[in-house]
Amino acid sequence: DPAAQPWTAPTAAIDAVTGTLACLLESNYTNVRAVRAASLPATLMDLLVHDSLRPAALTLLVRIVGADKRQEHADLVHYIELLHVHSKTSHAMTVDMLNAITLMFRANPGATATFRDLGGFVTLVSILVALEGVFAPTKDTPSPTDAPAVDAHALVLAVLRLLYHAVVSQEQTLAFVSAHIGFKPLG
Repeated sequence: DPAAQPWTAPTAAIDAVTGTLACLLESNYTNVRAVRAASLPATLMDLLVHDSLRPAALTLLVRIVGADKRQEHADLVHYIELLHVHSKTSHAMTVDMLNAITLMFRANPGATATFRDLGGFVTLVSILVALEGVFAPTKDTPSPTDAPAVDAHALVLAVLRLLYHAVVSQEQTLAFVSAHIGFKPLG
């Protein structure tokens, strides 16, 4: 009976593999290099579109970036591209990805500089700009609890939370945001 044996379920297997890999990656740069050589980050990013697999994939991506103290975050290029593309189609996925980036910044403040250098903050502003008008009342929007507005609200909060953690953690990021993006788009 599969219900009596939860370890046989695919989700349980994925969780077990994720847990094992997460332990192997904890503060171990040699293992980070090995999983990168095996193209694990790219595979994990391919899994992000699946709601049930996303938490496990994001957990591992956070661990990979967190354990990489040498700041060789080449996989963040693909991550930022995915963030930009999916912000237009899946607010839930984008919110999860933004929250994961916040965790990456906490685990490894050096990732903030890489994110900045790769255009991550410009992507955040473009996400906000794409939401222009979502909160404006229209004849077709009967209530502020409408699903698109609620999704957009979560997305705006995730962007602002990420910006806050990035700016607070590094003065260079504050200077970059002030000089190259400005705070006017946030007002």
